[in-house]
Amino acid sequence: AQALSEANNETAVAGMVQIIAQEQDPMAIEDLFLAAGAYRDSRIKEALIARLQQNLPYLATAAAYDSLGKQRHDAPLQLLLDASRQESFNGFVQSGAFRGLASSRSTEALDPLLERVAFGSTPNSARPSAASALAAIGKGQEKRRREKIVERLVDLLRDPWYYAHNAAAYSLEKVGDPSAIPALQAYARRLSHQDSVELDEIVDTLRTE
Repeated sequence: AQALSEANNETAVAGMVQIIAQEQDPMAIEDLFLAAGAYRDSRIKEALIARLQQNLPYLATAAAYDSLGKQRHDAPLQLLLDASRQESFNGFVQSGAFRGLASSRSTEALDPLLERVAFGSTPNSARPSAASALAAIGKGQEKRRREKIVERLVDLLRDPWYYAHNAAAYSLEKVGDPSAIPALQAYARRLSHQDSVELDEIVDTLRTE
């Protein structure tokens, strides 16, 4: 699957579509679906959607959503939004849907992500992926939309769950907005020395933006 994803030719795409339809080995199917994301092609999209109608392992389902998002403007946005609301074991499937939304770069995903990243609205296991998705979409947005994303991520720095506020810090680095520096500096003072050093590096990066 990895070799096919790197071949970048019509034969590889056709072969990938056929394998997606047929592969049943749970040890291979996740990597296969992830590799399929290398191609923006309607046949890949339809093959992945068809497999989602079947009973798949959690990680394979997450991988399918991840690669569907990489179809960008042709990504099945409503399917991804619906999946981002569905709780699953360890948040695997929901996190895959969030990653798919991030890859789609769709501005229509912003408001749902702003809602679902908040404490209590989504299981904690999936919320870091929602924060990362906000950053991925937010980086290229115009100022007003980007400010809204930065504000939500700054609020997450006070979140009661460690992995959420940790993801928010790194997501603020991805957005690249220096206005978050004071909040990150205040957040760093609550951390261990080792963790605060990493936050200092984030702040230094934002100063160069």
